[in-house]
Amino acid sequence: MLLTGKGGFTLIEVLVVVILIGVILGVALPSFGKLLESVELRSTSRKVIEILNQLRVKAISEYSTESLKLADDKLIYQDRSGELIEFSKGIKLIKKAEEDKQISFFADGSSSGGEFNVVTANSQEFKVKVNPITGLASLEGD
Repeated sequence: MLLTGKGGFTLIEVLVVVILIGVILGVALPSFGKLLESVELRSTSRKVIEILNQLRVKAISEYSTESLKLADDKLIYQDRSGELIEFSKGIKLIKKAEEDKQISFFADGSSSGGEFNVVTANSQEFKVKVNPITGLASLEGD
């Protein structure tokens, strides 16, 4: 009895599709990993800049001096409520000059200035500069 009109796939067709999916995933997954590393780098760098700029605004608005301590693997500062915050998400190491262990922001908007490099958990690195006159923080190259 010959089966006719029955739809379906042969074993060869299924194997070809499975192999094609495997090849596509093999090519796509490494680039997806690099994309995730890039997103993590951007996220960490933006958060560091945000912290620095928030401290500057706090110093101006409260007419006070606000400081950020640069530890080996974290940033230490006080938030608006006075709570001591240690930010280390995504940070593996902070490279700084001996004189740049702390960056202070003053009521007139200026700062002690400084620069430091942050090495992320996946060993990527970015450089942060704080302008002593304006107190604004930026990534090197921006």
